[in-house]
Amino acid sequence: MEGPIAMIIDANRLKIHRMHSWFSSSFPTGGFAYSHGLEQAVSDGMVENVMDVGSWLGHLLESGSLWNDAVIFAHAYRDIPLSHLPRALAGSRERLEESLCQGTAFSRIAGAMLAKELIPDVLPVVCANAARYSEMPLNDALALYLHATVANLVSGCVRLVPLGQTEGQLILQELFANIEVTTLKACHAGLEDLGGASFASDICAMRHEDMMTRIFRT
Repeated sequence: MEGPIAMIIDANRLKIHRMHSWFSSSFPTGGFAYSHGLEQAVSDGMVENVMDVGSWLGHLLESGSLWNDAVIFAHAYRDIPLSHLPRALAGSRERLEESLCQGTAFSRIAGAMLAKELIPDVLPVVCANAARYSEMPLNDALALYLHATVANLVSGCVRLVPLGQTEGQLILQELFANIEVTTLKACHAGLEDLGGASFASDICAMRHEDMMTRIFRT
């Protein structure tokens, strides 16, 4: 092959790389420090094995905090005013702290990458705003957000239960379909569809505030 090769890089491809960077486990939001109440659930014997972890996270996606996060993400992406609703949906002090701390870290770093100010807020709102500014399709951005959140919780369970690394990845793979279903439903949901029935998860998040010996912040 002789002579230089002309190469044209599609700007949209660069946006995809940035989006994957945002939702990578290496993106420094401190997500590794939060268990979303799972540390308490493991301590109480409610989550003990692969099946328990998959069921617990599946419920969060279908009718728990992750469902509400997905609906909030979709509305924030469309720049619909939400006022204090996203914060009010946090079921406990630690849940709010978890989302705000990660959202603040994300807004600072992603804002620098976009050369645009991102107002600190709860994590799904900040991530949705960044995705909108980056002109990424809603369904792709939301699916990546949920994937990253679930992957982080699976990683926590690998340490807590404990589970093997292969088991953790198999759990995550089993939840791919759940993530897609939640993404599709949330993209077409209204604010009246917010709500949940994952009471055990919410109670564990509250009880974790008084846990004497802990690894995770929440």
